[in-house]
Amino acid sequence: MENQTPIMPTVNSPQTAEAQQSITDSRPKANSFLIILLSILLLISCVIAGFFAYGDWRLNNQLTRTSTVSKELTSDQSKNWKTYTNEKYKYSVRYPENWFLRDISDGSQLEIYYQPDKTKPVGEILFGSVDERLYIDASKVANEEIVIGKSIAKCLTDDTTKIWCYLNNDNEYLSILIIKEKDEEYNKTLDQILSTFKFTNNAKEEACIKEKYTWLSKYNECESPILVETFCKKEGGVFSQCESPCRHDGSNGFCTEECIAVCKFE
Repeated sequence: MENQTPIMPTVNSPQTAEAQQSITDSRPKANSFLIILLSILLLISCVIAGFFAYGDWRLNNQLTRTSTVSKELTSDQSKNWKTYTNEKYKYSVRYPENWFLRDISDGSQLEIYYQPDKTKPVGEILFGSVDERLYIDASKVANEEIVIGKSIAKCLTDDTTKIWCYLNNDNEYLSILIIKEKDEEYNKTLDQILSTFKFTNNAKEEACIKEKYTWLSKYNECESPILVETFCKKEGGVFSQCESPCRHDGSNGFCTEECIAVCKFE
């Protein structure tokens, strides 16, 4: 009979068992750490993406709100334009010499229109004074804010040709009915007329703009990252060194963490 080498049973030493157990135990820990790390990286990526998305949204929103009447005039375009000033309701507006202006009711209602063939007007702008109750009611149903000149108006756009806008100037309320046409050249001129509109009694606004700060007509505030307290005190406002740039957005969405100086007026 041939000699056979007996097969000995494998016996794990305590050191070998501990090493195997250590390897087994370390695998879940390594996997958990990897999952946590990937989760943190994903969260950071979402935050960064949200930051840029919000920035794009604010820029697009601002461009949408201001594009309606932002076609500014050059000096050559406006050199022959006429200026109408309403002393009663403290505003002025400019218009081309080939457009017509009609004072309907002693300054309370004003019409600016274009009538090339003297048969019927081709669109028009109607200015009128309104009381506080009507202004409040109109503000509740307004579906858009439009910058007219340097003032923010609450507007209602219920069709493609007519826009009803309402402005508040130191508790004097003004309505502006804008009637547009299909003629793009006409609409461009109409927007340029609206861009010249301004209230003539707001010295605070003029001072703010003169210093190249930003004036918020809706809130009667002057703001800028470089606005200084001495200016605010000189103009009789209440100064705040650090306000959120999103304080008037009316939402709890993402906002950049930065300060903007604000001068508030009653």
